Amino acid sequence: MTGGEVPVGRRVAQWRVRRRMTQQMLADRLGKSKSWVDKVERGVRALDRFSVIQDVARVLWVEPATLLGREKPPPARADEGVDGVRAALARYDLCPAGPDRRWSASTDELGRRVDHAWSAYQHARYPQVMRLVPELLDAARSAHTGGGGDGAVGCWCGRTGSRRRCW
Repeated sequence: MTGGEVPVGRRVAQWRVRRRMTQQMLADRLGKSKSWVDKVERGVRALDRFSVIQDVARVLWVEPATLLGREKPPPARADEGVDGVRAALARYDLCPAGPDRRWSASTDELGRRVDHAWSAYQHARYPQVMRLVPELLDAARSAHTGGGGDGAVGCWCGRTGSRRRCW
């Protein structure tokens, strides 16, 4: 370790504070004792197993390389995919406009796709999530209004300001 390098325990403490966690909260989420967390942060106990470093990184929502002090690849653009999500959220008409907007898959398929997006989010694959969200919003809207094979239901139409039947 060179003179300017921060020990891994200190990095754990810095990220724990950034995430507004107490030592007890971190310990509980890791299944460890508060004493273990305290010793790691003070450098008394070494984090010498990569599996433990991965667990700590997962709980702190950082990459293991960040805790180890290694360079990481440049992050993806922060605004990547935002325009698509923004456009999907701006579609205030709850009723799909015509057959081209109808979602043909079942609600079970929609559930699987939502689970996939949630898994991508949990694994910090944010660009992938940003690509999935607009389609999921449209699909959920369509399934809610009856386009998902559950039959026609009434819905609020933001364009006309009235309630109408969609199919």
